[in-house]
Amino acid sequence: MIHKSPRIFTNLSPIETLRWGVSFVLARARLSNATLFRLGVMGFTLLTFGLGFLLWERFPFREDEAIYAYWALVFARIDPWFLTVWPDKPPLFLWSLAGVFEIIGASPASARLLNMTLTALTVPVVAAIAHRLWGRTAGLWAAATFALNPFVLSFAPTVYTDPMLVLWGMVALYAALSRRPFWAGLFLGAAIMTKQQG
Repeated sequence: MIHKSPRIFTNLSPIETLRWGVSFVLARARLSNATLFRLGVMGFTLLTFGLGFLLWERFPFREDEAIYAYWALVFARIDPWFLTVWPDKPPLFLWSLAGVFEIIGASPASARLLNMTLTALTVPVVAAIAHRLWGRTAGLWAAATFALNPFVLSFAPTVYTDPMLVLWGMVALYAALSRRPFWAGLFLGAAIMTKQQG
């Protein structure tokens, strides 16, 4: 006897069939929607961090990256109050980079590790914002879109101020959506202390 597929599958597109298959498997796994959401966000966070390693040392420092690393070293080792060097950027990123240099050593790789970490930490914040506004499915789509965005991935292994600015801006937005004005203002201030265009 030949087993035929149920008639329902003949009318589904490949994407609908895949969606049905994933739903079927997840229903059998007996995981709650909240647990699946957390696992999905965690997966996209780790994916973002991992993809950053593909570009980690692929390109040499650009001029701005080199000057940020230099200013961080000056702060950490020579002039902690920037009295002899006057950077044209707010200090929060430079202070953070100096902290990384003090903890794991000053090198191009350690400098890039800071932004790779900050970019990965932005994924759950973006997911939480979309979840709060539109639900879990939107949260997962937002996490996936951010995690796989070529622009985001190209900035992750750099020593630019933008990944930290985006993280603090997203945390401020989440705090504002949560009706926590103090925290929203604090993190918006952190964004501005990272890059004045924030």
